[in-house]
Amino acid sequence: MDHSANTTPFLQSLKAEHRALAILRMLNREPSYRSNERIIGAWLEHLALGGLADEIRQQLDDLARFGVIRLEKVEGLLLATLTEMGSDVANGRRVIDGVLRPFPDEHY
Repeated sequence: MDHSANTTPFLQSLKAEHRALAILRMLNREPSYRSNERIIGAWLEHLALGGLADEIRQQLDDLARFGVIRLEKVEGLLLATLTEMGSDVANGRRVIDGVLRPFPDEHY
């Protein structure tokens, strides 16, 4: 049996795409379109997509680099704010590499 699809890099990439979508969908539901890294990390943990704090920060950095969130540091915490492009990606109106495209009845 070939388990090459279960290699660590493949699973990490898959999990990162799911995390990215979950973060964007969470921020899209927030009235202010923003949240801090600890709340985001707790949400990802709830969805069984959690990881180390460094991994969550890296995911947030990647999303900022893609232009779907803006990051700022507030009292030692990263604060993520959804951009208009991020809302489009969260709702499936735009597709970008590194973020899973949502299914019609996505639960994230």
